[in-house]
Amino acid sequence: MESRPPKSVSRQGIPSTLGNERSRRFLKYFFFALLLSLGSLILVDLLLYRTNLHSQIGTTVAAYFQSPRFLRLIVTALPLALILGWLAFIAAKSRTLALWGRRQILESEIKLRTVLDNTLALAYLKDAQGRYLFVNKPMADLMGLDPEEVVGRRDEDLLDTSPCSSWEHDLQVLQSGKPIYSEDHLVSNGVERTYHTVHFALRSPEGLIYGVCGIATDITDLQQAREVMRQAMTVFNHTKEGILIADAEGIITLVNPAFLEMSGYSEEQLVGQDIRLHSLSLQDDALFQQLMEGLEQTGAWRGELQNRRHNGSLYPAWETVTTVKENGQIKQYIYLVSDISALKETEQRLQYLAHYDSLTGLANRDLFNERLHQAVADAERRGCLLAILFINIDQFKLINDSLGHSVGDEVLYEVAKRLKQLLRSDDMVARLGGDEFAIILHQLEQVEDIDNVVRKIIRSTSSPLILSNTSLSIGVSIGISVYPNDSTQVDGLLAAADIAVYRAKKKGRRTYAYYTKELARIFHRRHKAEQDLRRALDEGQLQLYYQPQVAIKTGQPLGVEALLRWNHPTKGIISPAPLIQVAEETGLIQELGDWVIEEASAQVRRWRHQGAPIGHVAINVSGQQILHGQLLATIKRCLVPPAGGSSGISLEIEITESILQHPEEATRVIEELRELGLNVVIDDFGTGYSSLSQLKELDIDKLKIAGVFMEQIPQQKNACAIASAIVSLGHSLGLPIVAEGVENDEQVIFLKSIGCDIIQGYYYAKPMPAEKLLEHPLYQEKAVVY
Repeated sequence: MESRPPKSVSRQGIPSTLGNERSRRFLKYFFFALLLSLGSLILVDLLLYRTNLHSQIGTTVAAYFQSPRFLRLIVTALPLALILGWLAFIAAKSRTLALWGRRQILESEIKLRTVLDNTLALAYLKDAQGRYLFVNKPMADLMGLDPEEVVGRRDEDLLDTSPCSSWEHDLQVLQSGKPIYSEDHLVSNGVERTYHTVHFALRSPEGLIYGVCGIATDITDLQQAREVMRQAMTVFNHTKEGILIADAEGIITLVNPAFLEMSGYSEEQLVGQDIRLHSLSLQDDALFQQLMEGLEQTGAWRGELQNRRHNGSLYPAWETVTTVKENGQIKQYIYLVSDISALKETEQRLQYLAHYDSLTGLANRDLFNERLHQAVADAERRGCLLAILFINIDQFKLINDSLGHSVGDEVLYEVAKRLKQLLRSDDMVARLGGDEFAIILHQLEQVEDIDNVVRKIIRSTSSPLILSNTSLSIGVSIGISVYPNDSTQVDGLLAAADIAVYRAKKKGRRTYAYYTKELARIFHRRHKAEQDLRRALDEGQLQLYYQPQVAIKTGQPLGVEALLRWNHPTKGIISPAPLIQVAEETGLIQELGDWVIEEASAQVRRWRHQGAPIGHVAINVSGQQILHGQLLATIKRCLVPPAGGSSGISLEIEITESILQHPEEATRVIEELRELGLNVVIDDFGTGYSSLSQLKELDIDKLKIAGVFMEQIPQQKNACAIASAIVSLGHSLGLPIVAEGVENDEQVIFLKSIGCDIIQGYYYAKPMPAEKLLEHPLYQEKAVVY
């Protein structure tokens, strides 16, 4: 039986045109019914009126089909077959139409689902209990489920998978029957999107509400476009740059408030006028033609124009003009106008500041380099000498730190004024930065001419400076390089003068030095040492070793001293002593000292955590750290004092005796260290310049005999006498005495005899890494006393 529906169907569902197809189908059912009926009647007749056919089967069957009985059966079967065939035809036709109808409905559902699944909107159907009857694919994808997994479930069943809590809106629709519009914020692929949703009721043919439908449209891009438009108008109305928009004929169509304020025109006076009205420059046909050609070629033009205000005054403006095209045709011109009157007024000032120092009025480094190139070229052409003088104010940092930067500025100004007064009009003086000045001496005949100028500079700057609040005496150090003796290149002359001033500083205050090749070699060695130290700091090549300090009477360790070691990549563990002086000269001592304090403090905290019986940890600090650095700030930042002293670990700060040459600063630092709970030790005592009165006034904890004396004990009587005097002096002040560099029994016996309290040296232990210290016999339960 065919399942394909007829080509056309009437409104009653009966075929309107059957043709041959219907006749053939009816005859097929008729003959089938006739055969079925006739066969059934014959079978029934044979069962009811059967005869003995066993002996004459052939004759009996032939006679039977020729008998009137058989004819009556045929006559009876024909109407019955006609009726059965027609009924079969009608049943088959009805079934075909039913199947075709269901297929049409199915196809409609498929089409509807295809449309809904491929639309950008989210769509769903719910019954009156809030169960999903249908969701389209975009909504199911948003939930992270298949559509079939959503059907039959409620929002609360889906937990976090549900895109929104829409049941409240849906319930209102079910109760009121009226559509409701809502705005929902849903998260898709980790991005929040905004949807406009319409909720409306589903009604049966009788008008009863049996569910609700929701269709949500993504309006994120629309909202963003509106927001962009709003922001664009906000920028248009509030930007400080003027904006004019003109059509393709150059007629102004829109102008922002900034341009109205800038020009003094009203909007009515500008809109509808030619764009050239606002600019005097654009009224020049040649310039306007140039602007239009630039727009035609590149679509943009920028330049400076003279614009006219409403009151007739002119002002300079920087304008950028761009074209807006649609389908290749110019639609609009956009003029962006900036009033550069203020920039023009300050242009000269900026030009001055670009080449001159604002404090002293001298040329700056850039102008100096430019003039130096010209001077070298002139000296080469004339065949004469040229000298460069680098001038540094002696101890200028101390002036700034002690008297303040305002006094330092006054010093710079006075020095600059004196330098200008000493030079010829052809010569040049510049301030390169900080306290660095430079002078170019032109057209010199002989080197002696340089000496005369340098001596005048030193005499002039050595005279007391009369400042606003005080009178101050200073000095300068001067480094000199000469063209062509030292170099014929500008960079070479500058480098030579820089090396020479370094040499002058080493010689002392108020002096000068000429560049020599030997100076260059010394400078390069110093520079390499500085680079090595910097690399050691940056690459973690430095390490702290620790050497025990032992009570001479008991042989028990009381603490350790932190000693710096350099883990050189090729030479192994070496002492960094050769680089310490370089560190002090270059200022790296501040960073180096901070690293030592930070590393030692961290190790103290580790030992405290382990409960190790280390005692105190002594740290050496440089005099520069105390006088010019941030020693106290570094210690406050790094040190965590023992809580209640339960750990028994403390820090000792060892300062050199030479710091006592600055009694006020030394006293202040020592007092602040003591306030932090730290012990203070005078290191290398006996080699400096301290006095008994100073020791009496200082709140210190120990004296440490300089190791240089230990090398001579007990062989030299003078060394023994000095050590004995130091012990007596310390004990008289109530101070324990520490001796370092102790290596043999004779030294220990002597130190015991004079009453020394603590010894440190190879006699007990060499300096060792922190991880090896606790393994030493001094820190085992059965300590060995030598």
